[in-house]
This record gives sequence, structure tokens and C-alpha cells, in this order.
Amino acid sequence: LPAPGGDEVGQLAQAFRAPRETGGVPRVALHQEISQGETAFPGLVARLAEARPDAVYFGGIFREAGLLLRQMRQAGLQAAFLGGDAILDPEFGSRAGDAALSQGYLTGPPDPRRLAAAAPLVERFRARGEDLDWRALYTFDAVGAYLWALRAASPPSADREGLDTLL
Repeated sequence: LPAPGGDEVGQLAQAFRAPRETGGVPRVALHQEISQGETAFPGLVARLAEARPDAVYFGGIFREAGLLLRQMRQAGLQAAFLGGDAILDPEFGSRAGDAALSQGYLTGPPDPRRLAAAAPLVERFRARGEDLDWRALYTFDAVGAYLWALRAASPPSADREGLDTLL
């Protein structure tokens, strides 16, 4: 279970690992943390080859995930590769190469750009020659919900002190 440690993405790997430690599910063959920015994983790939896992869950981001998957496949490891939405980036495919096409299970929320309700906003961005990242719409909605909550809470004033009373 390779995962960068110390951040919210690394915590995802911990959440994946925890139920397996309580019994009743397959054992965790290996837990290994890596650092963001690493590019070569020969030691980790060797340990994975020795452990012969059925699946590798990666709790990090696309940069390291793509390189690790490529190196795993080059070493002959065919374990399924699982990861969260931090891997869902076009650069994952370019870093993983053809390995990105084999036994990968990447999870994430649905792409909101495909929703009919989002079409006008997506088209406005495209008309300006910009591609709207799928995560941007979730952020847009989160900020909208936050602003709605502020208005609904009726702060005594719109200045910092008034907002501070709500927070």
C-alpha cells in the first residue's frame, strides 16, 4: 500500500488500510510511504514483487502514481492498481504510458461537466478557449454553498468583524 504520508491524500491510504486490520478481509501485504517528488521506485517495486499482492492501493497523486505503475509493469508486476481521484489527471496517463491501460481501478466522483445543468458554464469557458477542470465545478459549488450559508446566517455586518462572529 504505497502512499505519501502526512497529508490528506496519504490519509486516504490509511482509511483503505484500517478495515483490513480489523479482520475478515484480505491481509495487507505491504505498507510503504513515499514522498511527493520521487521518480524512481526500485526498492518499493522489489518489495511489491516479493509480496506478490493481488492489488496495490495508491493513496497519492497522479505524478508518482503514473511513474510507480509504469515501473511495476516494467518489472512484470500485474497486480491491479487502485487509487482515488487525486490520480484522475491526464498526466497520470502520460507518466504511466501503456501501463495506464492495464488493470487500473481509479475512483472518484462523477465528472460534473457531463451534467446538463453544468452545460452553460462549461460552454462559457470553452468559448473563451479554456478547459474547465472537473474539480473546478465542485469547488464552484462549495464556494456557492459557503456564500449561501453566510447570507442565510445574516451577519451583523459585511465587514470582517461581522463575518468573524459567524465563524
